Amino acid sequence: MQHLYKNDYFYLQFEKDKVYIEVFNVGFPIKDFDRVLQDAPRVALTQFANLRNALQFASNQAMEIGILKPRVEMVLSKDLLEAKVRLNVTETELKESLSEITSEIIETLEKQNIIEGVLVDVLRSGLKAREDVLIAQGTRPVNGDDATIRYYIMSERKPIIQQDGTADYYEMNFLDEVKKDEWLGEKIIAGVGTPGRTVTGNMLPAMQGKDKQLYYDNATIVEVNEGDKIVLRALIDGALAIVNGNIAVQEVLIIEGDVGSKTGNIDYDGSVTVKGTISDGFSVHATKDISVLSTMGLGSIDSIVSRTGDIYIKGGIFGKERALIQAAQNVYMKHANECTIQAGGDIHIGLYAIGCKLTANNIFLDINRGRIIGGLIHAKAQVVTAFIGNEAERATSINIEGFDRTKVKKEFDELDDKFRQLVIVRDRLQRELEEYEASFERIVEARTRNEAAEYEAIRSKYEQIRRVVFSIEERRNTLITFLKTKGEGEVSIMRKAFPKTFLIIKELQKDIEQTTTGVFFAKDNTLFFE
Repeated sequence: MQHLYKNDYFYLQFEKDKVYIEVFNVGFPIKDFDRVLQDAPRVALTQFANLRNALQFASNQAMEIGILKPRVEMVLSKDLLEAKVRLNVTETELKESLSEITSEIIETLEKQNIIEGVLVDVLRSGLKAREDVLIAQGTRPVNGDDATIRYYIMSERKPIIQQDGTADYYEMNFLDEVKKDEWLGEKIIAGVGTPGRTVTGNMLPAMQGKDKQLYYDNATIVEVNEGDKIVLRALIDGALAIVNGNIAVQEVLIIEGDVGSKTGNIDYDGSVTVKGTISDGFSVHATKDISVLSTMGLGSIDSIVSRTGDIYIKGGIFGKERALIQAAQNVYMKHANECTIQAGGDIHIGLYAIGCKLTANNIFLDINRGRIIGGLIHAKAQVVTAFIGNEAERATSINIEGFDRTKVKKEFDELDDKFRQLVIVRDRLQRELEEYEASFERIVEARTRNEAAEYEAIRSKYEQIRRVVFSIEERRNTLITFLKTKGEGEVSIMRKAFPKTFLIIKELQKDIEQTTTGVFFAKDNTLFFE
């Protein structure tokens, strides 16, 4: 046996890789054995019972108590990205045998094939006794960035009244006109990443970033590869729109001047923009949005009808009790005088509505200057305006049909539950698609295995659910406007209502006999005012 350690009580010796103790004097406290291990750092105690018995009885016989650790221990991390060296030596031994120990470390590195990222500075001056010291550092792979997508930012349909001292303009970016080949969006392709390398020299592949899909109408928009981007460009001139969650270019008929005897009446399958005005007696009908951009306004036209979209009249209208404005969605205009306006959504009027017949879910006028004077106003949920009536006490009737809040809330909750369930399914299908689309090669491989049908089925289902989710979200937003209404029907008078203003909210009538400011609303078959 070879000698390891000696004190006044025992010897520590080793043979091959086993450590033995030979006790010749009793009385050594077992709790002090840790200090012995510090002086003999190559000893790993594995048989504590033998040690305790040997110290207690001092039999002068060699008893196995542990194993002999190598002077240089190399520990590799599971991912092989780090190698740490532990020197089972005392500080004194490290100083006295530094050159020899360094050579042993290099030899151990070579034996374990650690060739990448060896920290030479640590070998030269960073070695420590009885501590794990990082001696080699691999390179972690850097995963590729996920694809990033951005789209043309469409204008918000939110009218603004601007005052310049001489005129009032009801400004609104109603249509986002685009030209053929114009940029409509782009996807920066997912990065491939940078591979790493283990300390043993093996390459660690990087994960490619996740792909993302561009959602667009491929009949009017095309993908174009431009370097590291896939760019969406318009195939036709038109107006940008969102259709079932996809961006699309809708055809727009642009009338540079007026609609009148030179053009005749207009009936168009798409959107119509009239940059001039519409002459008396003429009409403009369209399946989608209609905008009339002249600041002069309209007179006794025949009709403007949008069968599925919105209508915007920048200059207002003097209808002479003839003009009809009818939109499946919303109507926006600067002012209205003696005309009929019907909207499947909301009516937004900037300055005033005089002698008009208005019908919509909600009717909004400017809260500082908007006036409703005379006429018949019918809304399902609410009317908001600054003034109702005038000093001359012209009779003005506001009729709020009202709604059943419980039913609306129930419909909203049911839609919300359905929305959440569909989102879960949509996200699951999206993850499945991402697995297929992890790389182009995998998609090609799937096709060679006759899995294209499965891939296309998943994509078709995903697109179907995505369209339903979009539709539900639109309906939820409509219901939210109802639920934001006070009670079950509301009239908000922000500045003043004059006498001979007649309010009917859910068949509850209020005749205003003196100037009044505040909010009237119906709840539980009672009319409240605050």
